[in-house]
Amino acid sequence: MAKKIQYINLLRHQEKSAVDKFLDWAFTVGRAIVIITESVALSAFAYRFVLDRQIIDLKDKIKQEQAIVKLSQPNEFKFRNLQGRLAEARILDEQSSSKITLLTEILKPAQGKISFKTLAITDKAVSMDGIVPSAKTVSIFAQELRNIPGVSRVTIGEIGTNTATGVTSVGIVADLTQPSPAATSMTPQQGTLTPTTGTQ
Repeated sequence: MAKKIQYINLLRHQEKSAVDKFLDWAFTVGRAIVIITESVALSAFAYRFVLDRQIIDLKDKIKQEQAIVKLSQPNEFKFRNLQGRLAEARILDEQSSSKITLLTEILKPAQGKISFKTLAITDKAVSMDGIVPSAKTVSIFAQELRNIPGVSRVTIGEIGTNTATGVTSVGIVADLTQPSPAATSMTPQQGTLTPTTGTQ
């Protein structure tokens, strides 16, 4: 077997120059950085195509939804209008019983004392214009109004007497402690409630 030849390097070890170090770094670490950077850039570029496709699909979907909404818009208006009418009708139906009770309580003491020309109910007061046989009757009727539940104060307006006919007219306002049902106004011209109790 041949013997291995050993070499002895008698030259002094030479350090690598800065250029050699840079070249070594450029061909190792630098190349890896370039590859990674290019890979990231290509991935971002490819993902951009995916995003563009998704944006286009979303725009198409939005257009379709807008078309559906536009087609159903008239029906939606009708539905909302119907909902509002039903809600209003339900409120009026719930309040009708209390309104009838209030009118009944007002008409009871009016029997034989006053004949109404107008009777208006708001959420705060009841206004009445009527004809009475005498001024004393007004005082009695006003006192009976004060005894009605929900009436806080009764105000007697101007009292006028027609000397030719002997008819006495009066205006009365009854303030309410709680809001009454939806405001209503009843006058003979509107074909509404026109009690004819008492003597005209």
